[in-house]
Amino acid sequence: MTRYIKLLVLALFAAIAVALPSCSDGSDSPNSYPSKIVGSWKRTVDFGDGWTVDQYVQFKPDGKYVMVGVDNYYYSVDVSTGSWSIDGNKLVIKPDDTGGFFDSENLTVKNLTNTELVLVGGHIQITFNRVADATVEKYIKDYSPDFSQDNILGSWKRIIDCGGLNDEDNEVDYYQFKPDGECTIVYVYSYGGYTNIDVDTCSWSIDGENLTLRFDDGSLEFSVKKVTSQEMVLIYGNAIRWNLSRVSEAEVAKYL
Repeated sequence: MTRYIKLLVLALFAAIAVALPSCSDGSDSPNSYPSKIVGSWKRTVDFGDGWTVDQYVQFKPDGKYVMVGVDNYYYSVDVSTGSWSIDGNKLVIKPDDTGGFFDSENLTVKNLTNTELVLVGGHIQITFNRVADATVEKYIKDYSPDFSQDNILGSWKRIIDCGGLNDEDNEVDYYQFKPDGECTIVYVYSYGGYTNIDVDTCSWSIDGENLTLRFDDGSLEFSVKKVTSQEMVLIYGNAIRWNLSRVSEAEVAKYL
């Protein structure tokens, strides 16, 4: 997922790769652009179904920039850097690490005011709004979520819609993470008015954001994207999102 977000952030400019001549629609002269563009800017891409990505770019006075992509669905954050230059209304972006994607991009500044930046390339136009530098810098400096064992300990519930005819048809999985490295899993299947319960055990460990469940016949590897006192989000196989909510120990114990 990190690789995907990185490409998405790079595509922020790659998608508008071929710049067309354009004049500013705003009242500001292009002569002011080199100083006016300095600062932080944001746009949000909405993919539907609750999936949005916030894209930030911070142009620094020394000709460097930082780009941040924040995936609000998969809780992924990717940071990339590069250099920028502007001549009149022509903006040149050169990433430090292109990953073989592109070397530089030439864009046209269609409009630049104190609050809005509009870039054009080809037939595509994208608009950024100015934000405080601190909005971007919190992802650069302070993005250090705590995925320690202490935050994982306890009981969690995951509800899976089985697509049955009744609203009650579903699977509820309980995960009880214990301090000794053991995890008890309770599978509660409800279908057609009947309920079946299976119980399994495994060992668990966490290293950074990597959570591993080890069974006798194999293991499951997850990436932990969010942990709060009441919510945990795991990504399995780089694409499948698991939403878990914290429950009491008693709720799990009634099935054991």
